[in-house]
Amino acid sequence: MRTLFIISFLAYAIVARAQDSLIVSAPIDISSKGWTKLLQVQGGNTLLFHFEVPRRILVKVFDKEGKEISSKQHDDIDAKLSGLSHARYIGLYEINGEAVLFIQDKDVLRLRFSVATGGLIEQVRVVNTDKQPHMQTFVFKGVQQDGYRLLTYVHNSNQDSVSVTIYTYDDKHILKQQQALKLDYHNLYTYMACISAIGGSDGSVMFILEGREVVGGDANVTMILGYMPGYSNQLITKNVKLPLNTRLINSYYKNNSFSNNLNLILETDNALYGENSIAGMDKQNDYTKTLHILPQDLSTIKSVNFNFVKANEYIREKYPNEGKLRKYKIFGFNTDDVGLSTIITQEHSSTIDISRMMSIGTETNVSTGRIVITKYGDNGNEIAGVVLPEIIPNFTPQELSKGEHALVLGKSTDLSMYRWQPLFGKKSCYILYNTDSSLGLSISRSVNDVSFKKLYAAYYALNNKDVLTRRYLLPVSDTVISQLYPDSESFDYRQNKLAVLIRQIKDNTETFHIAWKKLEN
Repeated sequence: MRTLFIISFLAYAIVARAQDSLIVSAPIDISSKGWTKLLQVQGGNTLLFHFEVPRRILVKVFDKEGKEISSKQHDDIDAKLSGLSHARYIGLYEINGEAVLFIQDKDVLRLRFSVATGGLIEQVRVVNTDKQPHMQTFVFKGVQQDGYRLLTYVHNSNQDSVSVTIYTYDDKHILKQQQALKLDYHNLYTYMACISAIGGSDGSVMFILEGREVVGGDANVTMILGYMPGYSNQLITKNVKLPLNTRLINSYYKNNSFSNNLNLILETDNALYGENSIAGMDKQNDYTKTLHILPQDLSTIKSVNFNFVKANEYIREKYPNEGKLRKYKIFGFNTDDVGLSTIITQEHSSTIDISRMMSIGTETNVSTGRIVITKYGDNGNEIAGVVLPEIIPNFTPQELSKGEHALVLGKSTDLSMYRWQPLFGKKSCYILYNTDSSLGLSISRSVNDVSFKKLYAAYYALNNKDVLTRRYLLPVSDTVISQLYPDSESFDYRQNKLAVLIRQIKDNTETFHIAWKKLEN
């Protein structure tokens, strides 16, 4: 039976039920420079963290009615940091009734804050990198997990070895378990790299290493999978030989609690090595994305190619003059509690003249193609696909593209205005973005036609019945423009409750606010 998609275009102002769920704070006193992240906590409070160079962290607390009840400015962050402008945001979580922030510069700091006052309770150096300069650090906390896990990857080039260590902490920040994997690769590979480390909603951890043995202009490539379940501290590994000259680019992982399987997406391409490495590595390829389904013991692998059959059928029906989907990037991936996987992708293009659209004073990557939402069943079969009816540009400054959680401090927060953000609820997936006054572009219009002088906060929702809707996040008026910052949000997926930083423009005056809204399915 052919999947039926219904597109509904609803202006926020005419949806009374949506208005009833909206709360907007009074103007907030924060700088337009720096970066802001929100955290909704149990009990109804919301904490705003605003990071500014060189070492300033401003924390504001709002109650469930949207009233600011406390504000603390912290200029006493560990002096050993060279400055937040070089720091990396690792994570922000509620743990044991506190807001816990992890950041890394030279070392990894854990900062605990009161959710009632925003006061700093403790700052601790949990990982020291003085003797391990080539270290990557990741922190994971599953929604079903009281404590958290910290993973470090260390590349010791002098000894031709790498090590992965997983630290398991309880909710009192007591180290309960430490598990390490060390690989001496001198006689195995020419070099090794950590491709990714990802946490699951159940507290599990998946990491992927790549070992390359370069012979002449070719490379024998081995993928090392590492997995630690959420319910135990057993580290399970598996070596997988990949086709000659394969290059691992990225990966995405979700645990499937419905079938007790692991869903892993690998992004790969084919590149030349050795004497041909410059030509091979610089070549822009249409990366291959494959879904792999594994049991928890990693004993077998079932692989499924992404063909976008349903999405291309949708294009032929709705947009007969448009061609098939071309090369694309993955921006969102989720597996829900009934085993349904949703993948959000966008065609990648950098052919537009950015200078005609805005001046941001930094190198920028941009995706300007069609956005596709595809659903896969528990066994990897493609069951639905929809293409959004408008093109939403997705600008990623180079500072952000170097790492998803880079603190682009010292830069204007305007940089995030031109991005869209995927969210996943229990029954729907969402895309947050800012649109022009006509509720965005048609799929056939040129992106160069966009006017970024008037952008309005909006979102798409695709529910579990495959009904696609599009709404304004806040009321639209001729006198006030309301815009959202897509990377500032805190989303409670159990209640579909969003908290996001917004900017309102009235009579050429800008004010910042927090908006809370229960998103509709």
